[in-house]
Amino acid sequence: MTRLPSVISGGPHAQARPAAAEEQLATVPGGVALHHGLSTAAQGTAVRTLRDATGVLATKVHAAGEPVPEGLPRAFDPLLPLLEV
Repeated sequence: MTRLPSVISGGPHAQARPAAAEEQLATVPGGVALHHGLSTAAQGTAVRTLRDATGVLATKVHAAGEPVPEGLPRAFDPLLPLLEV
């Protein structure tokens, strides 16, 4: 099994999360950040944005239950129907 060093940034501090991600991207060569935007979770979707130090690489809106491309985290998929905004 291949290991992927990861950092998970979460919590209620809306300004601190992006700052932590920016610091990681600036200091870890080849690092990427995968953001799960859940502001539309009540409507059954999540917006996943993949970026590196140069900017956004890809953005996609995923519907709850929709298959996720190989290699992208699925951790939040089962939670989407349970989230209330």
